[in-house]
Amino acid sequence: MAGELQAALLDLDAWVLDDVAPPASSNYEVTDDNQVTLPEAAEDRGGVQPAVSLAVRAGDGCDDVAGDVRAEVAAGDPVAFSMAAAVPPGAGEVVRVEWDPESTGTYPDEADLDETAADVELCGAHTYEEPGTCFAIVRVTARRDGDAGTPYGLVQNLARVRVVVV
Repeated sequence: MAGELQAALLDLDAWVLDDVAPPASSNYEVTDDNQVTLPEAAEDRGGVQPAVSLAVRAGDGCDDVAGDVRAEVAAGDPVAFSMAAAVPPGAGEVVRVEWDPESTGTYPDEADLDETAADVELCGAHTYEEPGTCFAIVRVTARRDGDAGTPYGLVQNLARVRVVVV
């Protein structure tokens, strides 16, 4: 949460000192059952948080990974992941993408981004050795000015998929 607060303060500073308006507020809807829903597309969502999606399928190539959020695979066989992230207009660029395929909370694998961008699509693969259910996670970090070298003003979002290993 500190990153969002820092980003808000940096946006306020830019607005006051340089007359640069902050990004538009997040667009959301509260449904009849009191659930908050956000538009999937970053340009429809607004705000500062990147919109992230993750898909999974059994196999080692990303060619046919479409919107599947669950895959079943035999232990020792590869699983392919496909992620897409987009930062709302005026909210910056993706500066980091981290993978946690075993759902440990440690994000041991960081993608090698050639450069920062407002839209990023990547794929990866992982092999699960033990039977069980994992919730593979991708965590995406964005920053308003796209500076990957600073620890301040970083805004994150994540997406999960279920992998059942038999």
